[in-house]
Amino acid sequence: MAKQYFGDFNTLKSVFIENPAMDRQIFYGDKIMLGRNIIKAGTVVPMHKHPEEQISYVISGECDVIIEGEEPRRCKAGAVAWFPADVGHEVRVYDEDTEILDIFNPVREDWLELFGEK
Repeated sequence: MAKQYFGDFNTLKSVFIENPAMDRQIFYGDKIMLGRNIIKAGTVVPMHKHPEEQISYVISGECDVIIEGEEPRRCKAGAVAWFPADVGHEVRVYDEDTEILDIFNPVREDWLELFGEK
């Protein structure tokens, strides 16, 4: 794919993921990726880990975030969380859809595949 220096989440391609239930969009450069996830109410993103470092920012809604070895934390709009590489984490969304921006370094190759960009 040709380099894109600008994007707009109002028009970027969206992929619906059934399990866990969410709409996902991505924008990325050579070494960093931004993902926008709208996680549907009642969804659990099960404990998982990946080699990429991640920072998440809750834009709207609220969720519980569980990081391996830490106490669960209720995160509402404005909250941020850091997930070191290869550390398990889980997200539980309850009563309302929750919008989260995820930043990854390096770019997640599995997400590129999901969007047909690899």
